[in-house]
Amino acid sequence: MLRFLVAGILVWALAGCDSFSEARPMMDEYLERLSRVLEVEQVDSQPLPPADSLPRRRERLLTLPELELGLLDFLSLYGCELQFVVGEKASVLGRVMQPVNRLRYEVRFIRAAEDCLPEIDDEELRESLVQAIKTKRDALPIAVWNATWGTEEIERLVTLSKGFYPVEEKAVATSDLLRDLNQLNRVVRALNNQQLDVSLDDLGAIHQRWQAEFKAGQLINSARLLIETLNAGT
Repeated sequence: MLRFLVAGILVWALAGCDSFSEARPMMDEYLERLSRVLEVEQVDSQPLPPADSLPRRRERLLTLPELELGLLDFLSLYGCELQFVVGEKASVLGRVMQPVNRLRYEVRFIRAAEDCLPEIDDEELRESLVQAIKTKRDALPIAVWNATWGTEEIERLVTLSKGFYPVEEKAVATSDLLRDLNQLNRVVRALNNQQLDVSLDDLGAIHQRWQAEFKAGQLINSARLLIETLNAGT
């Protein structure tokens, strides 16, 4: 019963604290009002519950298996789009692909290789390509991981060093974040289910928005503050 009372008072307290522009003073005010309502001594705020930070990027990145086609095999792909896909990967820029571009490459390789199979008469080359497709499909979840949790952009999005979520922040900011996460979840779910027709066009824009803000980390800190405040009040 006390927890329900606390929750109700918290809603009332938050609604009446528009004059506060920061989260911590708002929670301190809540504890003060709670003590007055319950006629008990006010408790001091406690340290925030612990939260793990992301490991370093080199610890998060997973190794993708590399497939090297011999020169003769590469030339034998003449007329297939796969030859152009492999050629791009072999270029200077292709060797330093960012994770999201590497994911796009892996998907393009699989699709182009499967389209190329009917055009190949050489049984040995055909078998090599079938094995390459299997290897790429098996490793696709690794490419998906690297393009999400292995990026530099997500470090900024979830950093815990930027304080609490702004009290006066407009709701559209969190709705944009939620929209991006929902869209990304749909892409990840499709790729992990080997559905390669899903569009990857918006991944770059999502990463750019992650790079420009750190709202997820602020929301985590605010949730920790709410947990600490509720624990202190009960």
